[in-house]
Amino acid sequence: MSERGAPDITELDTLRLNADRRAARLTFALLLIPTLWFTRTDLTLLVTVDVLGHRFAVRVLFLLTLAFATWRLRAVRDRAEYERLVLGASLIIAACIVALNALRPQGSVLPLRTPLMWLFAYYGGLYTRPDRQVIAPLVMSGALILLRSFWVTSGTMGTLDGDILVIVIVNVIGLLYVHTRAALVSSESALWRAERQARDSLERTVSELQGLRGIIPICSYCREVRTEVGDWKRLEEYVRDRSEAQFSHGICPHCTMKHFPEATG
Repeated sequence: MSERGAPDITELDTLRLNADRRAARLTFALLLIPTLWFTRTDLTLLVTVDVLGHRFAVRVLFLLTLAFATWRLRAVRDRAEYERLVLGASLIIAACIVALNALRPQGSVLPLRTPLMWLFAYYGGLYTRPDRQVIAPLVMSGALILLRSFWVTSGTMGTLDGDILVIVIVNVIGLLYVHTRAALVSSESALWRAERQARDSLERTVSELQGLRGIIPICSYCREVRTEVGDWKRLEEYVRDRSEAQFSHGICPHCTMKHFPEATG
């Protein structure tokens, strides 16, 4: 927080980064649980099915990516580093999900539980720049639709159409959410800037009005003013040094009559 009481736009960006970082860490940490469970399942079947060896290797990469991202986010203090880390981890995870489904035997059923879980995570928990946030879910969804259409199927067109429809609808909702959140963040930043400008303007005005206050020691005869260090200055110099006021000299009617009586005669 700034000394004036309200955060400026830089401090607001820091607060927003910390909130996004916490949300991303929590998302990665929570999704470690199902990833560990599925890895354990593949490990128990590894001795019976040869292709599970490749799937298990992908699972391990999946798991290591999640663990590294969760750990590394604790030390991130820069928005650019945060964006790179989340985008990189998201793309690796998307590639792992596609690879896991591509390694299924041809014609088998493509389960949507993991893809849908990660679509919600991409759109609702891994906040980055909108143009970057949508990359991983769109790439993963496009690849899964191709796999669902040509490789792993359930054998019925109705199920195929329904699965694709679900993926498309979740992405549309996610895109709308990302767009709405970006608009709200932009509006919030604009409001903070306007408030900061108004606050600064008010403080400048108050400073100008309160530039001279308190008891000012002034000579009763010559009207010179004693400064804080004990020097004496003309009243005009004292006021000019402590404010933005400037003096122009003239002669009042009383002094004109006193010093220049012939001019009034």
